[in-house]
Amino acid sequence: LSKEQKELVQTLLGAHTRHVGTMFDQFVQFRPPAHLFTHYQRLPIPVPVMPLLVHLADINTFMVQQVIKFTKDLPLFRSLPMEDQISL
Repeated sequence: LSKEQKELVQTLLGAHTRHVGTMFDQFVQFRPPAHLFTHYQRLPIPVPVMPLLVHLADINTFMVQQVIKFTKDLPLFRSLPMEDQISL
């Protein structure tokens, strides 16, 4: 590999380690409440109709945020015009 290619590989590895590599370790905070996995019982208080859907939306939002942070660490991505960055 050329010097430039080696630098690019190091940049990619660093960005991956900072943003994507640690992403799954942070999912502990996104565990749904235990009552969502118990058998149906009548509860005295109203339970949200689609709590798992909300949970999945939270996880997906978090993952998209991490991917955006990853791409912002890439010099070639930052060199694109803002409109192109937003589109991508």
